[in-house]
Amino acid sequence: MVTVSLHRFVRRPRQFLRALGWGSRLGMAGAIATASMFTPAAVANSPQVVTEQLSELTTVETATERFWEAAIANSPPGMTVIFYTPTAACDAYAGDLTMVAADHAIPQVVQRLVTDQTPQLIDFELAGYRVQPSTDDGTVTIDFRRNPHAERHFISLSMCEQRELFGSLRQTLLQNPALEINQVRFTERGRPIKF
Repeated sequence: MVTVSLHRFVRRPRQFLRALGWGSRLGMAGAIATASMFTPAAVANSPQVVTEQLSELTTVETATERFWEAAIANSPPGMTVIFYTPTAACDAYAGDLTMVAADHAIPQVVQRLVTDQTPQLIDFELAGYRVQPSTDDGTVTIDFRRNPHAERHFISLSMCEQRELFGSLRQTLLQNPALEINQVRFTERGRPIKF
């Protein structure tokens, strides 16, 4: 028995398989059609059926357009923030421009950085954190909750790991004037974290 690969004969296998799939679907549709579907009365009514289906499709398309217009009109205003993270050599910070919701900018910034940077820290786990902005003097306090079963403490983080977690947060919050932050404090269960 000789095995032949379709790839030898078809330059684009995906296109061939897609065409083969459509062909089998059309073949099945033809097999399901009964002889009564092709009577002169059925053929005479087919333009009306097509017109009705086209009308329904136009109605659905219009409703979809209205939905997206309403969603865009009701979405909160955005603001552009530069997220700073350490470079591969861990000697500087690289910026990444991202859009966030203006009314929840600070919590979104903190959430993204903590979520992205914490997995980089080996054997270090956070149970959670809380963001406490002060409207009086532009200070933000980020109160961390370390996992009680984590092998490492904040004090055991290397300089590069401190840049990953604390430096990214501090740089991003302070270097974006639109956030109106003047100072960033880090605490663990209310007590200042010593570096």
